[in-house]
Amino acid sequence: MQTSLKITILNLVFAMGLLACSQPKETFETKPEENDSLSTVIKDTVETTQNNLQNQYHKIFPEPQKAKMDDKERVIQEMLSIIPEMTQLKNEIDSLSDGKNKLIFTTIEKPTAENPLFYIKAEEQTPKETITKFQFYVNSQNLQIKIYDPTEDLLIDLSTWQKNGGN
Repeated sequence: MQTSLKITILNLVFAMGLLACSQPKETFETKPEENDSLSTVIKDTVETTQNNLQNQYHKIFPEPQKAKMDDKERVIQEMLSIIPEMTQLKNEIDSLSDGKNKLIFTTIEKPTAENPLFYIKAEEQTPKETITKFQFYVNSQNLQIKIYDPTEDLLIDLSTWQKNGGN
């Protein structure tokens, strides 16, 4: 009973975070110009995604250093799943496969004393195979999210990746 209550609370918190991500705030610095309103909205949404994800994490774990590793891992995977591009990918996979395929997040490596990064893959799970779609590196200390670009063999921070179309 207690576990299902925690899961329900987590789902509500992340749903609120998703709503916050989809409704960018207009500020003096990001006030849209007549000819550039779409790119401004995209820029504002991108810049707030990382902050919203971190805020949701800190609401669940006010003292992250005291959180158990498995709890951190689960919440970080949940954070990744509500990135707008991942939500869109999940919906596309589900729609194209008539619900047979799923987007899953798999932790490949957990942080160590030498390396504070979670290495997590976003994968399409089909009945016959698992296909890697994206590779994330999340710093367990400051929650900075980076995406691995295998074509360029480099890590890109979340905001840059989103500004470039999230592909």
